Order: sequence, then C-alpha cells, then structure tokens
Amino acid sequence: SSEFDLWDKNRIDDDKQIVSMLGLNLKQKIYVCYPNVYWDSVHFGIKGVTSNITDWLIEMIRYAKGNDDIQLVIRCHPGELKVPKFMKSKFTMLDTLCEAFDVMPANVRLIEPESNISSYSLARIADVNMVWNGTMGLEIALRGTKPVVVADSYFSNKGFTLDFMELEDLID
Repeated sequence: SSEFDLWDKNRIDDDKQIVSMLGLNLKQKIYVCYPNVYWDSVHFGIKGVTSNITDWLIEMIRYAKGNDDIQLVIRCHPGELKVPKFMKSKFTMLDTLCEAFDVMPANVRLIEPESNISSYSLARIADVNMVWNGTMGLEIALRGTKPVVVADSYFSNKGFTLDFMELEDLID
C-alpha cells in the first residue's frame, strides 16, 4: 500500500449498493466505459473508434441518448484526483463531459474520480465493459470478463478482448 492508495478502506464493493447509488435498472443492459486519466500520454495519437478518447465518450453518450433501452456509466479514473496534490488533474474527464452536454441524458451516469465505487465491482455488474487502451482492460480480463477495447492497445487482438477500430461497428 502506498501513501496515495487509490483503493482505500472506504471502497464500495457491494453490487446492490452500487446499483442503488447509481439508480441502475438490472433489467436493462449496462454499458460501462473506463477512460484513462485525462493527461495519460498513452492514449494520444493512436488509432481508435474516434480520433481521441474524449470524442469516444461523447459518441457513447450520444448513442445512449438515442437508445433508452441501455444505461451508460462512465467511471472517470480515480487517478485524476485520488493522488498527491502535485499529481492531481487540473481538468478532469468529468469536467470535459459536463461541458460537452448542457443536460446529460437520463440513462447516463457519470462517476466522479473521487468516488469510492469499486471499478471491479462495477465491471461485475456491467453487461459490457469498454476501455480505450487503459490497463483496466487487462484487469477486467484477468477477472474473467472479455473487455471491449476501442483503440489500438498493446493487449488488443490477443484473443481475450473484443476489439473495435470503427465507431459504426461498435454501435451496431
């Protein structure tokens, strides 16, 4: 454990509690996106379903807006703010997404970086778990679920992920 452990003793692991906190309906499909930290250079300049990670999330929100039979959860990365002060993001993915939409669709849930909701528990609840190219994809796979990878990643196309490089293929 380090001085800035992203998973503290207040971590919320209980599936029922998470479902209740997020107001999720388990009778509808739940799609979860796990973006990299906003400033992570590993996601810049690579091919993906959109030109960048932010556009992917915006397109996913637009998709959810037009498909009220699904629920979209975007779990902003804890590493944006649950770190020492000198490493904290000045501008988060949550900030970007809230600026992009005057009103967030009713079937979209944004989880702030400071949230104690466990990403691993969220992945267990979800029907679809999506990553751009972050290590959460590997972590999901190691827990027995095939993640959807939407950008060129060092672990894509190895047989344990579902890989998409075109937005149209992803949302079909």
